[in-house]
Amino acid sequence: MNVLETADRLISEYPWLSIIHRNTEPVVGIIQKVTATHVWIYRYDKISGNEWRAHFIDLGRRWFYESDMEKPIDLFFGMGFRPFQECLVGYSNKEIADIIGPQINLNDQFKRRIKRKNFTVIEE
Repeated sequence: MNVLETADRLISEYPWLSIIHRNTEPVVGIIQKVTATHVWIYRYDKISGNEWRAHFIDLGRRWFYESDMEKPIDLFFGMGFRPFQECLVGYSNKEIADIIGPQINLNDQFKRRIKRKNFTVIEE
């Protein structure tokens, strides 16, 4: 089974996971955020112990189905996601060929429509 078949199977089974194709190495995890220059991902392979991996998958499932997917997973769960902080890794966009799966881009959320208001002072 090649990398693309494995990625498709993984995404269909766990739609909250993302796969980053970095150079020749695929990285699997939950993306924290995507910026103009970097991608931050909680790497699944950096989690030690099957119990913690199962907990990570469960939190990912809850985040995917219970949130609006606009907040990063660590903000959605707060301190409950703290044990996975050591698995957070950032990559430069220059290293990344492709991203498959959900992405959180905070830049899109902070763009607001600015309306200009004109005031006219009338003197009597």
